[in-house]
Amino acid sequence: MAEYIGIKGFTIQSLASDPPAPIAGQVWYNTTSTVLKGYGAQGTGAWASGTAVNTARMYVAASNLGTQTAALVIGGTPVAPTEEWNGSTWTEIVDPSAPRSKASGLGTATALVLAGGDAVSPPPAAVDTAEHWNGTAWSEVGDLTDTRYNMGEFGSSTSATVAGGQSPGATNAAESWDGTSWAAITVLNAPAFELAGAGLVSTAGIMFGGRGVANTESWNGTAWTEVNNLTTGRADLGGSGSQTDALAYGGAPVTGKTEQWDGTSWTEVADLGTGRYASQGIGSGTGSSFAMLAAGTIPPTSALVEEWNDPTYTIKTVTVS
Repeated sequence: MAEYIGIKGFTIQSLASDPPAPIAGQVWYNTTSTVLKGYGAQGTGAWASGTAVNTARMYVAASNLGTQTAALVIGGTPVAPTEEWNGSTWTEIVDPSAPRSKASGLGTATALVLAGGDAVSPPPAAVDTAEHWNGTAWSEVGDLTDTRYNMGEFGSSTSATVAGGQSPGATNAAESWDGTSWAAITVLNAPAFELAGAGLVSTAGIMFGGRGVANTESWNGTAWTEVNNLTTGRADLGGSGSQTDALAYGGAPVTGKTEQWDGTSWTEVADLGTGRYASQGIGSGTGSSFAMLAAGTIPPTSALVEEWNDPTYTIKTVTVS
């Protein structure tokens, strides 16, 4: 019979009280109540319909660290405006100086860097332009070192990584942003484009999927390591979350498939209500507990929005018989 240490890599702790911030799957023995306890999910995560954006579009950029009450969608094709989400409505706001699609949006609704992309007219025309949004206005900042679009991305407006993409051929180039400038870093193990990413800072994240691949690569600030693949390879998918707790959803060929990453492997969870691709994920920055997928193409271009919510996690007494 398998032992707990062999499955989890550590023994069950004996604690006088329940831990204040347990993690999913954690088990411990409460010496005060003399019972075995665990922290687990009630029910399963699911997608629910949200308020549609005002303008249907595909190949949109978005605030990858947006929240359930504050997010951005930016550009796309056909030419589309920037829209801001306040938890109840989408409102058109100021556009960046360079209209584009297939760009990377890194940050929140009030602090975001928009990097690279494809000039909307005439496409394809890769750009290296980067602009910063401060919640009120856009300003040009340091350009990418490599001109490209359809990159994977993770991180914030002051600490971010982008990798892969097209210019127009597939590339494995990667670079990091420190809030002031971009710098080339170690390249991906394999060229990829139309991929997605998840991570909160430039030194810890994953890139996954892409045209014709199911690869997942993990970045530790120094090197990329190939880890377990998606169960279903796809391109133009959405991604959100952290290096150890992420979601991958949608993609091409048209699918609603959603997979959850636990830091080691991907597991299929509930599908999107409407399968689509050419969307970019919005995530809260606290893992997969919240994610949003806005716009994309079914085809045709879509204005649909869906929100993911994880199941409720609770402390339970473990009974054995």
